[in-house]
Parts: sequence; C-alpha cells; structure tokens
Amino acid sequence: PAAGQGQLSVARITMPELPEVERARRVLERFCVGFVVKCCQVVQDNKVFEGVAPDTFKERMTGATILAARRKGKHLWLELKERPWPLIHLGMTGSFAAVSPDGTKEVAEYVNSRVDAESWPPKFWKFRLVMENGNDVAFIAIRRFERVRMQQDPRRESPVKDLGFDPLTDMLPLADFKDELLSRSGPVKGALLDQSFCAGVGNWIADEVLYQARLHPQTPSSSLSLEQVKVS
Repeated sequence: PAAGQGQLSVARITMPELPEVERARRVLERFCVGFVVKCCQVVQDNKVFEGVAPDTFKERMTGATILAARRKGKHLWLELKERPWPLIHLGMTGSFAAVSPDGTKEVAEYVNSRVDAESWPPKFWKFRLVMENGNDVAFIAIRRFERVRMQQDPRRESPVKDLGFDPLTDMLPLADFKDELLSRSGPVKGALLDQSFCAGVGNWIADEVLYQARLHPQTPSSSLSLEQVKVS
C-alpha cells in the first residue's frame, strides 16, 4: 500500500538480492511507467556509468516514454518507446528513491545502504528522472559498485542473457531443477549462488533456503535426494 501524503514508506532490508531488486523495480513501475521523462539530471561519475557517458545517458533519457520496468536476477531495466534502454545493476548499495508531487516518498533501504530520504535529492544520487506528472525518481549508489548501462535489448545481451532462471518469475520445473543440481559436483550453496544457474540468489537467501531444508552448505549437490531437492 502507498504511504500517506507527506509520509515516508521504508523497507529495511539487507544488501540487494532478488527481493530488493524486485522492490526497486516496483518503485520504478509505480513512479515511472506510463510517463514521459520531462528532464534527466546526472552526476559525472564514469565509474557508475559504464559504456555510456553521463551526458549521453541524460540526452537519451530526456523526453523518453517509459513503457515498462523489467528485472531478471539482480539486474533491472526500463523499456522505453525508443531504444537503447537503461540497464541498472544495484551492486552492493544501489537503491532507488522516489517522491510524488504530494510529497509522498518511497525508498528501499538496506543495512549497507542508509538512504537519506529526508533531504532531496538524497545523498550519493547518480541520476534523477523527473516525470511530466511531477514524480521524481533518484538512483543512489553509495559505494559506486553499481552500474548504469544503455543497451539495445538487455534481455538478449550480456550480462542478462548469461543468467540462469529467476526463482521469482520463471522457476524451473522440479524435475529440471533436480537434474541440474545432481549434475553438479560442488557444494549445494555454491550451486545456488551460481548466477548462470540461479539468478538473483545471494548469501542470505541461499543460507535461509538451506537452513529451512536442513542442509549443510557444503553438502555436495550430486548427493541430494529427491526429497531434499523438493524441500530446498
């Protein structure tokens, strides 16, 4: 549910993995999708902006119509009326914060990413999208391990095309999941962390899954029974 007028909706969560990136995608969907970017502001940070100059990003985003907000694993992107499209990786401390014309703010805040949402724009912002309806969305990158790229078709280009299945949106059938795990000789936690197999899973999700399944992280994947695979 939306926060009340002038209030702040905050989820305190850990460094971004699949659920946190999905939360960021939903913020973009709520505040950006269906609107035209009135103006884009950028910070001149050539580490965060990779393969595209900040000013080029600004030029391409200004006037863009945003059609959809997509995600796979820890990567998210905006589909625009015209290509190329922005692809964002939240790295270790990346986040989005948004404010509507009535003052309602929404931000995903992690243990490693304390977003100062009381001031606007927030500290450590790298780009802002101001929509024609007045919504204002900021991308924050505190430790600068985050990446902003522009691609013609993110789903069909690296790094997204190299990812495995997404447990939230396209979970493998049980039989295929079992076969893939049993084909691996390494520890089961390593298999879950392999982004080319299971996109979006990080340490805390893998640890929680294995705890619930009563499996030691070093258990060889190839030794799992069907019942253990079902539980995990």
